[in-house]
Parts: sequence; C-alpha cells; structure tokens
Amino acid sequence: MEEWAAHRGQLRAITREDVMDTVADLRGSQYTSAVTSLRSLFRYAKQHRCVFTDPMRGIRVGHRSPGPSPR
Repeated sequence: MEEWAAHRGQLRAITREDVMDTVADLRGSQYTSAVTSLRSLFRYAKQHRCVFTDPMRGIRVGHRSPGPSPR
C-alpha cells in the first residue's frame, strides 16, 4: 500500500495488475491475508462509492495463477 500511495493519488487509480504484482511473491498465509484484506478494503470502498470498480473482483484466495516451480 505504501508503494501504491507513492505512485497513485487515490484508490481509484489501483488496477487489477497493481494488485496481482503486489501479491505475486506472497505464498501461503501471507497471500491469503493480503488477498482477504485487499478484498475487504475494496469492497468497503465500492459500497461507500470511493471507487468505481473493484480490482479484486475475480481474485480468489484459494485460486491463484501458478508461480514459478520450485527447484
């Protein structure tokens, strides 16, 4: 979020790509916590009309794109 604040002026400027880049390196409980927290934040912002679209839409806790395979 601190990185977003430095480059984006408002939550409205956050895109799905920004979210995916943020959680790309997270694994396990860190990934789950981050996605759950961001989903909650953007759901609240959408309900209170602070954002027009929800960049978390379609991103599920249990379903993530495969990352690099471990060696």
